[in-house]
Amino acid sequence: MSKWDEAAAKMDAAVDEHLSDTISYALDGATFVDMPGYVVVFSEGLGLGEIDPTLGSRNRVKIAKSLVPEVLLTHRLRHEKLGAGTFRPAGENPDEQGRYWIFDVQETI
Repeated sequence: MSKWDEAAAKMDAAVDEHLSDTISYALDGATFVDMPGYVVVFSEGLGLGEIDPTLGSRNRVKIAKSLVPEVLLTHRLRHEKLGAGTFRPAGENPDEQGRYWIFDVQETI
């Protein structure tokens, strides 16, 4: 791993520690563990003005690949920004953003 990669990973970890949302996430679909991540509500966007249009009609989650090595439809998650229900990844191809996954979520039935 290069010095840049090491430094970038440390910066990501520091940002997650201080600014992230705490998401209850179940890799096995049943056992929820709190982990840092970001819930991006579709009506809010990321606050970058004209270069950041709103996300459409689905909420999204950004979470570190080190915590969630693979995003599967069987995963479950909860966060107050999403509402009182339990949610799952929507679609089959999460976006990759460096050390993070970004994916749509939908409420489970």
